[in-house]
Amino acid sequence: MPKDSVKTDLSIENQSEHQQKTTEKREIKLLDVVTLTQDIPEHNLKRGEVGTVVEILADGDAFEVEFSDDNGQMYKCTSFPASQLKVIHDEQIVTNPSEQVNIGPLEEYRRAAICAANLDNWKQAATFLEEGAKRTQQIENTERYIGLYADAGFAHFKAGNMLNCIKLLHLALQDFEKLPQDSEDLQYFTLKKRLEHTIKWIWIIWCGIEDKASLPFEPPAGFCSNTETNEKVLDLPDSPIGYSWLYLAQIEYRFGHETTVFQHALQTPDKNTYPELNLFLSLLKTQDDFRNKTLNELPERIQELANACDSIQKHLQSGKGIGEEGIGFIPVQNVPNFTSVENITVMTVAALVIQLSAGADTHAILSIWRANSSDLPIKENMTTVLNLIDRMFSADQNNALKVMKTQDVKSEERLTAALKIIHNIETSPEDLFHAHILISTYLVDSLIWLEPFLTGLAKLLSVQWLEKIKFRATSKMPLVTVPEIEQACKSSETGKKKIGQILLAAHPAVSASVALDTLQQFRTWTESDQKREHTTRKNPAAQRLIKAMEKPPHLTDEDIEVLNWSIKEGKIPISFDSPFDSDESNK
Repeated sequence: MPKDSVKTDLSIENQSEHQQKTTEKREIKLLDVVTLTQDIPEHNLKRGEVGTVVEILADGDAFEVEFSDDNGQMYKCTSFPASQLKVIHDEQIVTNPSEQVNIGPLEEYRRAAICAANLDNWKQAATFLEEGAKRTQQIENTERYIGLYADAGFAHFKAGNMLNCIKLLHLALQDFEKLPQDSEDLQYFTLKKRLEHTIKWIWIIWCGIEDKASLPFEPPAGFCSNTETNEKVLDLPDSPIGYSWLYLAQIEYRFGHETTVFQHALQTPDKNTYPELNLFLSLLKTQDDFRNKTLNELPERIQELANACDSIQKHLQSGKGIGEEGIGFIPVQNVPNFTSVENITVMTVAALVIQLSAGADTHAILSIWRANSSDLPIKENMTTVLNLIDRMFSADQNNALKVMKTQDVKSEERLTAALKIIHNIETSPEDLFHAHILISTYLVDSLIWLEPFLTGLAKLLSVQWLEKIKFRATSKMPLVTVPEIEQACKSSETGKKKIGQILLAAHPAVSASVALDTLQQFRTWTESDQKREHTTRKNPAAQRLIKAMEKPPHLTDEDIEVLNWSIKEGKIPISFDSPFDSDESNK
């Protein structure tokens, strides 16, 4: 019998209360924590050993019970009649008198949680772990209850409850930071590694990080509250706790609930030691400003990003790594220069797109940025960009069009010219299309990290094209193109996927020549982040064609126009399944 087995408290002073409770028959349920009422010699089990019900047998007359050791490993699983089992009420779990530390609340709730997780009942597992953490906290066993709260957060993630997941992981990190930092304390050292590994795993899954190869294994149930120090744990990367705050802040940001973790992450002292961590926190701060459309401090954000990148360069030049072992995300050649006129223009145009999509005054914020950059090191380049925008906004529409369409003009001038074009509600569909293409091709892939900008740009394109298609006569082949544009603009997609859909739908409606590689870029944006799987559905366009052929009139002038356009564009290879293929044809 494991040394930490828990006994039920049936002492004389508790007998009357216990008898009162047992008079009320309580049905044994799945995942109940139960104790044996007698010795079971054939299974080497003793009266008082505690396990978890994992299966109900014989219509509730017998039960399969799983017994686990301190590490959550099952050492016995067998069936018993109901008469040999008693459900342990919360108040009956007490300290083993032979032990100085109260391990009862921890171990039995933890073991029950592992059993629940093994049955894929993560919601019940989270409940057990939270209760175990609360009870362990009462006896001030700090490292153990921190591990239990982290495990409960992980269980909530597996159960789909992100709010409680973030809340409990935040609590675990906060309390972990209060522990004395002792790198020679093996228990502290392993808990730190387990916490970081758990949070990073959730970050990779929740935020859709493509490179999942960097995460060796999914944390098992009870991972953080396990005190065992095996090689598997010791070999985990030893990351600064600031990175755990960063991962959790990014999880919180993606969840979109609040910024409690983010505000705490900004205070981590690790960002002063690890410049890469400082850069990612600055990027997250910029994302938050764009999402909340609080862009008055854009010059300060650009300066913070520039300072972080400058620190990274100096850090690398001094011979130091970008972060602690195994942490470096950014190759030195990919560290951006946020102080350049081109990159300041990119950030400024992106912010003005957000202002436009929200219907805000773009002229007023230019004055605010000018004032807020007056004392910053980037003042000179920021002023250059703001002067360029002012000059372009006051320029004639034809001059702006000429600048936008001239290939050998500097990118920052073309971008600001395109911004001028989309400001003018009288812009023709062709010119609007050119401006949208220029802004999208310059900014979407370079600002892929700035998700709120992609959302804002998609919204702006939707609003402007829905307005343009009100005047059907301005569109080529309106019977075909107008419904396609409307469908793309009103789709539930967001970000670069929606941007690509709108531009592809708008292309046939305008007299604009677009390079094949640019169209292919838009098609790439519309694809799913994961590799497309072949489906067995019939081609919907072909099905609509067959349906249309069944009804008169069989051919109209509009049909001829569409056919002529299709022949003209025939150089672009288009493939689709035959409408006469069977459902298995596309396997």
